[in-house]
Amino acid sequence: MSVLLVSGSFKPELGVEGKSAARETIGLVKRGCEDAGAPFSYLDLREYQLPTYNGSFYYDYKLLDLKKINDVIQEHNTIVFSVPAYCCMVAGGFINFINVMCGPLYDSPDGKYIFKGKKIHLIVVGAEEEDASLGLNQLQKMFLNMGAILKSPHIIISNPRIINRKELIYKSTEAYNLGLSFSKVEVKNEQ
Repeated sequence: MSVLLVSGSFKPELGVEGKSAARETIGLVKRGCEDAGAPFSYLDLREYQLPTYNGSFYYDYKLLDLKKINDVIQEHNTIVFSVPAYCCMVAGGFINFINVMCGPLYDSPDGKYIFKGKKIHLIVVGAEEEDASLGLNQLQKMFLNMGAILKSPHIIISNPRIINRKELIYKSTEAYNLGLSFSKVEVKNEQ
């Protein structure tokens, strides 16, 4: 069983040159996994067609991309999300993803939510430190409500453009070390 690394950033638009701090941060986790020899899969949400949430379950949209995303998530017990946060909350594109994939929880016919029982690590990159902190709090509540198991460490990063170099190196190392922590033995034992 491998770890699933998910970039929850939709910036920049697919095909447009530009950077995303959340995507670059999950890249550091990926590099740590590679260096540790830990098996992993990678999912970049901006590469998939996601509809605007309309109160339906993901399968009601009848989109192949949503089935692919669900299948990948179901193949993994451990998931690391790297998500941007602005204006004191998680970016809207990621919230839409959660809503589309989880549907109206109160109407779930069998109580089997997509993230139920999944071990979740969270990385939140904020426009400001407060954005990242409040975004992490929001994500923790969402995933706990869906029956996920939150795993430490969670990493919050203030805007990499404005934090001091020492802090940026520390946070980058923290993300890389998270990837290193997924050694073959640890991932195997989580099955």
